[in-house]
Amino acid sequence: MTNAQPEDVTARLDNIDEQLEQLGDEIDLIRTIQNANRREIRATSQTAA
Repeated sequence: MTNAQPEDVTARLDNIDEQLEQLGDEIDLIRTIQNANRREIRATSQTAA
């Protein structure tokens, strides 16, 4: 989109919607990893104690 005609608003909104879906999926993955790390740290801490 340099000097061409602007992208259709609907297409832009669809693109934003897709990006938000991807971000949501990434956040869910990060949350899952974070929970696993928390459980592992708790188990390691209890073992060390």
